[in-house]
Amino acid sequence: MAKSQEDLEAAIESVRLELTDTNKHIISTLTKTMMSVDGLVKTWLLEHDHLQCLVPEHARPAWMVDARKQFSKTIESQRTVADVSLFIVERAGEMSKSIILDGAELDLERHFDQQRDTFGLPELFEALVEKLGQLIEADVIDNRTVQEALERLQALFKRNKRGSFAAVLLTMNYGRFFVNSFSGFLKANKYAKPIVESFETEFKTANDAFQKADEATKKATVAQLTNLRRLELFTDEHPQLGPTIAGYLPAPTEDDEAATPSFIDEEGTNGLIKVQDKKDD
Repeated sequence: MAKSQEDLEAAIESVRLELTDTNKHIISTLTKTMMSVDGLVKTWLLEHDHLQCLVPEHARPAWMVDARKQFSKTIESQRTVADVSLFIVERAGEMSKSIILDGAELDLERHFDQQRDTFGLPELFEALVEKLGQLIEADVIDNRTVQEALERLQALFKRNKRGSFAAVLLTMNYGRFFVNSFSGFLKANKYAKPIVESFETEFKTANDAFQKADEATKKATVAQLTNLRRLELFTDEHPQLGPTIAGYLPAPTEDDEAATPSFIDEEGTNGLIKVQDKKDD
């Protein structure tokens, strides 16, 4: 295992142990009184934020994801304190388990599913199926090889309009083969020519959309495997690689707020320092 990976895992484990120690304090205090857990809950939220900054998104356990969804940025009421306390009691067992970075799955297909729909590939494939159907119904092809290739391409577009990345890639490659191999032959027929030219235009649109979906999928996959803070440190040490890395990552989104403390903002002070201060009291 690389030294940087060992350092990251050591840092994650250190903060996780601090958080589980806070769990014990909160649970212990709850058995006595509800009046004195406010400070401990704020400490827990700061520790959670710091831990979330360290753990890459793909490796975050369910309890960490749920905590981010459920709790607001500031503690404004006793109800919020009670909610956090109840969450800690119910999920303390999960939080006691170490976080394994290498154990998370790389879900490329989930990323492609999102990008395929974003760029409208199912609708574009349906339009291509319809266009090829028009060519088949015209009944002007007297070459068996071309006819079979045409029917095979239509079947691929129909079957794979919501297919996996590999299936859609196969379909587009076969579409390019069809256009390069048979378009000239088909356009020699005056009845087939306008349909084929329309198909070529729509296929180019679909191919452009697929290229964009492919690129977006790659960027999302790289981002899933990347700890952004470590990436910043790496590019500081190797500035000549900055443009290359930046060009391969997606643009920042609102979700990137996970890279900074999101629950409590105490005048911009680093969460870990604040936690240490509270424990020293």
